Amino acid sequence: MADRKLRVLFVDDEPGILKMVGKRLEIAGFEVVTAVDGEDALAKGFAVQPDLVVLDLMLPKISGLKVCPQLKQDPRTAQIPVIIFTGKDQDVDQGLWYTFLNGRPNQITEHALPVEFKIGVRNIGFFAQDQWTIKRLTLNLGARFDSFRSWAPAGTRQAGRFTTGFNYDRVDNVPNFKDVTPRIGAAYDLFGDGKTAIKGAIGRYVGGLGTELAEANHPALTVVLSATRTWNDANSNFVPDCDLKAIAANGECGALSNSLFGQNFRNSFYADEALTGWGSRAYSWQGSLSVQHQLSPRVAVNVGYFRTQYANFVSTDNELVAAGDYDPFCVTAPVDARLPGGGGNQQCGLYDVSRARFGQVRNLIRPAEDFGKQVETFNGVDVGLNARFGGGGFVTGGVSTGKQVTDNCFVVDSPQQAREGFCRTSPPWSAGTQFKVNGSYPLPWDVEASFALQNLAGVAVAANWAAPNASIAPSLGRSLSSCPLTGTCAATATVALIAIAPPPPAATAPPGPPPSRS
Repeated sequence: MADRKLRVLFVDDEPGILKMVGKRLEIAGFEVVTAVDGEDALAKGFAVQPDLVVLDLMLPKISGLKVCPQLKQDPRTAQIPVIIFTGKDQDVDQGLWYTFLNGRPNQITEHALPVEFKIGVRNIGFFAQDQWTIKRLTLNLGARFDSFRSWAPAGTRQAGRFTTGFNYDRVDNVPNFKDVTPRIGAAYDLFGDGKTAIKGAIGRYVGGLGTELAEANHPALTVVLSATRTWNDANSNFVPDCDLKAIAANGECGALSNSLFGQNFRNSFYADEALTGWGSRAYSWQGSLSVQHQLSPRVAVNVGYFRTQYANFVSTDNELVAAGDYDPFCVTAPVDARLPGGGGNQQCGLYDVSRARFGQVRNLIRPAEDFGKQVETFNGVDVGLNARFGGGGFVTGGVSTGKQVTDNCFVVDSPQQAREGFCRTSPPWSAGTQFKVNGSYPLPWDVEASFALQNLAGVAVAANWAAPNASIAPSLGRSLSSCPLTGTCAATATVALIAIAPPPPAATAPPGPPPSRS
């Protein structure tokens, strides 16, 4: 018997969306059955037994939140995966996000919506540069002045489901940075014949800024914007049967992760030295040294070394908790052939805040150097060859390798930040090695033939496990602090299972994208 197509039941009350998405699914090789309301979805779900149900949240007759539990409670459709989506605007969605684990609700995120605000920005830069030639040496010297200032105009925050409305005053200097950054470049004709040159450059570059710092200090956003709580959907009706405005655990819901959620009470502050002053802005030093040599009149080789070092990091310190307020635990990783050693190993260095401190938050964002030395550096080497041939053809290619190291192995609040094997990223050089070659050649009749070949390193492999409370409690000696005091606990803790390289020395999680070499 020939393999049948996978059948998808797609449910939406908008004919245009039904047609567009249904067509895309058919092109992708699925058999598509459509329904226009909740009653139609249930009837067709029971009748056609689809392999997947894609369900709109807002439907006529019966809502998607009620269709889903009815499908899950019927033996005919209980094992069918269901994807729920919605196109609602955030300002009218009541500020609730639901999280599911293996098809069952386990967490609610409450948001302080709606919110509208304005931000003012003034960004000024001046650059001066001069060039000198001294015999075979050419120097380029320059300096740049940057001034970046943001402010929040006075305004009004609207009331919402979890918040009350209020007026706020203007806030200035969020941030107010000033920097002078030097730049220097040099080129030296090594033998005086124009065939071999040594080039070098070094410069200080300020980090890019948008409105993120102004938003973080905006009065309309300094309320606690979101908080989570566990959800044990005991009656499987996919509706939180609890008082969502209550801070403490009640009904099917655990306690709020932040007891100040939705209140007009600022719980995150920036230290002055992280917002204002000369040289306080995040920056990097970027340097390079290269040699270019003409092998023949039409062939040249280039070898270069590049280094970038970042500075002026900040850390978030919850002033209401200390390292001693966290309890350690270990878990046994799932058995999975994709994990190192097939999984099943002990993962330690994990911590959960005590119940007495759970939900207590007063963050101060301050320089990371107050807690320890944070490092982020990139070192890279490029080797390239350029050749021209015939009547206008060229080939260029080379090998590039680089290594980015990050290290924040110090404790701010939770000792888990210094977890061995995960607080320092030091991937092997092979992870940043690539080979590229391309070329072209002009042909008659204005036709050009070209080619390109490249071999790039793959992306870093990561594995995060939502460890359930049942796997954590035996080692922790209690349930997670986010669990209710009584009843079933659906809480989880995210555990990273793969480090870039095993200790010693310390290694850590996958790095971010490599820095620019410009």
